[in-house]
Amino acid sequence: MTTLSRRETLLAPVALAATSAVTTAAAEKKMTLAMHQNTSNGAGYRKSLEGWARAEIKDVEITNMYANMGLSRVYATTATSKKVTEEDYKAAPENIHDAGEVAKQFNMSLRIEFLRNSTFISTLPTILKMTRAAAHPNIAPMLDCYHFWSGLSKLEDLDMILPGEIGHVHFQDVPDIPRELLDLSTRIIPGDGISPLTRILGKLSEKGYAGPLSVELFLPKFQQGDPYEVAREIRVKSEAVMRRAGVA
Repeated sequence: MTTLSRRETLLAPVALAATSAVTTAAAEKKMTLAMHQNTSNGAGYRKSLEGWARAEIKDVEITNMYANMGLSRVYATTATSKKVTEEDYKAAPENIHDAGEVAKQFNMSLRIEFLRNSTFISTLPTILKMTRAAAHPNIAPMLDCYHFWSGLSKLEDLDMILPGEIGHVHFQDVPDIPRELLDLSTRIIPGDGISPLTRILGKLSEKGYAGPLSVELFLPKFQQGDPYEVAREIRVKSEAVMRRAGVA
């Protein structure tokens, strides 16, 4: 295992913390392409960063060491399979607010990702309702294109988003197979599938999102592949989608 000094780590081309949004990108009008560390999980931290940098991708979403690197944004998912009740939804805003308070203690903000298979929060309307009710400045909803399109959310749900409300975006496509067969292993490179990504990105842009689009894939051919070659293919295909959507 390669050990990086603190200086090397801080100088690495890292712009996100576990779906941390890039501060500079958020200030720009256009979106930027980012790589999630899970996509090249088998290559290790340093080799991944070096390969992605060669492919001219500078924005990176890492999976640990958040506050230690001086980063300010992180995310948590709504993953659960427990049986929930209406009372759980009533209690959720206060719990989310408490999570925001915890993040605030570390000078961080928390993005919350809804998952398509969560028995609690699996859709865009529900996460918007919960985070709005929590009303904490360190809390924001995020959108994962895979969970959005393959789950129970609808395209028109994007109209519910308020300007500047979305805190981060995961960017991937799904193949043309029955949705019942979709799982983590069926996430594919943006542009290779059937998701209406240009419409999704167009609506997010209309709603004021100008941050990173973090590509998170789990197939072994990506995770075990050469980070440079994987990133180069992702960049070519993803940026083509971004250009068609007018957000590149």
